[in-house]
Amino acid sequence: MKKQAEIQRKKEEEDKKKKEAEEEKKLKQEEERKRIEEEKRKAAEEKKRKEEEQRRLKEMMEESLSQETEARAEAARIGEIQKTWAQELAEHIADRWLRPPGLPSGLRCKAQIEILPNGEVVSVKIIRSSGNPSFDVSVENAIYKSSPLPLPTDPKAFQRVLQPEFTPESLDQ
Repeated sequence: MKKQAEIQRKKEEEDKKKKEAEEEKKLKQEEERKRIEEEKRKAAEEKKRKEEEQRRLKEMMEESLSQETEARAEAARIGEIQKTWAQELAEHIADRWLRPPGLPSGLRCKAQIEILPNGEVVSVKIIRSSGNPSFDVSVENAIYKSSPLPLPTDPKAFQRVLQPEFTPESLDQ
């Protein structure tokens, strides 16, 4: 009976150790499962954060590209208005030009015209002479007689200082 009690006690101790070992194993498995879940959660969060960052970058680039495209289109539009305005100015000045007698062909001068936003001519300066003083003075006089000058159709195209070139041929319209 003592032996049987001893065997029973040892069996209970072994059962207890087995149970403790199984519980320890379950606890470690549970900790490992939680660790893996946490790693997966962090990885998913990191992936989501990177995707959001990529989406924001893409939106910023698209917006920047859109703004750049709009700016180019606006610059082209203003450029066309300025071209038209330059033609109107040339015609307006040509209508007031008096050709000096005996002008040789091939003359060309460049004037700097300062104007106010209402088209009034403030100053005229010949910045590149044709070499013929009578032609240069006739261009200067025609510009002053043309005041006020026509304005561009869009105020954004207005330039306070202009530097057009003139030839007798361009003024003989």
